[in-house]
Amino acid sequence: MSNFKKEDTYEDMAATFQVYMIHLLNDSLKKAGIKDKEKRKGIINDYASSFSIWKDQYWFKDTEGNKVFPCISFSEKGPASDLEIKELGDVYFPSNMFSFREYLNGDLDYYFEEINEDISQIESGQLIKE
Repeated sequence: MSNFKKEDTYEDMAATFQVYMIHLLNDSLKKAGIKDKEKRKGIINDYASSFSIWKDQYWFKDTEGNKVFPCISFSEKGPASDLEIKELGDVYFPSNMFSFREYLNGDLDYYFEEINEDISQIESGQLIKE
């Protein structure tokens, strides 16, 4: 059975998620030939700031005209698209007052300065479907 949670532990998960998004965009910018670290960091900051504000504060209408708000959640089992809701295990939603925008500067500094663009120390994996 799934258990839906709004806890502060979400913040760590969301920060790690945001660091991965920073990494993916940084890799794309490198592949596009942008070698200067500060230029890449500035582009990522510009994009991620806009995305974060939009994610934190905006809604759009679905095909039936209902307002829907983007929500990034994390589940213990997955991928979510392959499982029924009851099979997802614990599912974490943003805690009160969490903001992707508020975490962005710290996540950018962490990625570019503390771990020097190397996410290998962040344990992760890819699910390979058979």
